[in-house]
Amino acid sequence: MKSSKNLFIILIVISLSFLLISGCGQQPTDEIDRDDLNVGMVFEPGNLDPAQSWNGWFVVQSGMGQTLFRLDDNMEVETWLAKDYRQIDELNWEIELPTGVDFHDGQPMDAEAVKNSLKRSLEVNERAPDLLKIDSIDILAEDKLLITTKEPNPALINSLADPLTTIVNADLAAELGEQFAEEPSLTGPYQLANYQPDVEIVVDRNDDYWGQTPQLKEINFRFISDGMSRVMAFQSGEIDIAQNIPTANVDNLKQTSGLDVLSTSSLRVHMAYFNLEHQHLDSLEVRRAIAKAIDRKSLAEQVMDGGAVAGVGPFPLALPFGGDELDAYEHNLDKAADILTVAGWDLGEDGVRQKNGQKLKLTLHTYDDRPELPMIAETMQAQLKELGIEIQVKSVENISSILDEGNFDLAIYSMNTAPTGDPQYFLDLVFKSGASSNFSNFSETEVDQIISQLANTFEVQEQQRLAHQAQERILEKNPNLFLVYPKVNMGVKEGLTGYQVHPSEFYIIDETINWE
Repeated sequence: MKSSKNLFIILIVISLSFLLISGCGQQPTDEIDRDDLNVGMVFEPGNLDPAQSWNGWFVVQSGMGQTLFRLDDNMEVETWLAKDYRQIDELNWEIELPTGVDFHDGQPMDAEAVKNSLKRSLEVNERAPDLLKIDSIDILAEDKLLITTKEPNPALINSLADPLTTIVNADLAAELGEQFAEEPSLTGPYQLANYQPDVEIVVDRNDDYWGQTPQLKEINFRFISDGMSRVMAFQSGEIDIAQNIPTANVDNLKQTSGLDVLSTSSLRVHMAYFNLEHQHLDSLEVRRAIAKAIDRKSLAEQVMDGGAVAGVGPFPLALPFGGDELDAYEHNLDKAADILTVAGWDLGEDGVRQKNGQKLKLTLHTYDDRPELPMIAETMQAQLKELGIEIQVKSVENISSILDEGNFDLAIYSMNTAPTGDPQYFLDLVFKSGASSNFSNFSETEVDQIISQLANTFEVQEQQRLAHQAQERILEKNPNLFLVYPKVNMGVKEGLTGYQVHPSEFYIIDETINWE
């Protein structure tokens, strides 16, 4: 009897062991049946009014807002809220709208609503008038608009994919006033449920969505500006999607069970603005010497751990009008030193160059929201020290205010160069005299003329030729340092479907995203 009893106990233990082992190999039911999603973002919007500042980027990324057109994975424009379009002549464009699209508050998105929304974008966003160049918008029918531009604008349809043109219920915006920025009425598959500035934004499924039924019930957006904190939140399971994973963490995360990192070439450039109105940097020789002293290859391969491509010109090489054929500044410290010596900058006993009793000392501003930028700044500091230029690195919380005020010598900044797939956008925004993001105060008649010519050119090959020509002239005058073109790295929990990284960085959430 005793041996039978022992055998019975052994069988029970073995059975329990099998149950435990099989249980450990199964995914918890809350992972299989989840209908929510947690997303870790780098930047939070100033508010939720897409017409204000750059807020439209988050409004579109979150699945709340949509534009008339969008960009596919190859950066080709396609319809979204628009049904179709046709170009009548150089100034006139006919836009056809679908029926049955409603705003989150239930009001129809008809031709009048779209007209009012676009007019509001033109009035509210300082970038919109130059980007769109719209003179008038006329209603041809309940589902048809005629957009007339002030001058030929070959990039109009691409520009209508920019999130600043997100279609909103403008009548409700006028009624609510400032409150609309916290309670926007849009058209997307998800609508606002809870907004706590500086804390979180929660969106719920829009059950009345005009397209395919959204798959998830709730999506929570958390804003984690520090890269390492974002990685830790991703590893711990606090977030399911982590925006902008630092390159140094990519391999480790890919080897972690249940996690993955999706990467693609971005359309972004990490660059530095020279303030051409500040002492020393009004000298082309000083700017050229600095450009030659910066080792972009080491920034891309060492500082960025191979997660970037060395900069050549304003546009990344992935674009058809990128800078692979440009005569860019080669890294050559000896030539950089010769340029400064000929310009009268002699090396002092303390290792700092001097001219007319003044030392060549400059301040380089950077910011922490993109964790690689302070590291790039410190590397630039070391490289320029070899040339005899003393650099003080200052990391600030709000780089935009520094740039707006013009209170800098050099300032590192990251920009998406062609979010709508068109070269005119970046050239207009940064290098045209008096442009809103021309923080270098760069003004060159020939560059302005090329940009104007580009704005009147509809033939694609000619557009690319002019874009190259403009870049060549910009490199000659050196108002900016084009450092590296970073890759986009997005951490994604395994089991999530319907998501892939988009080079424009406009799109994250749509109606197809779901758990397997």
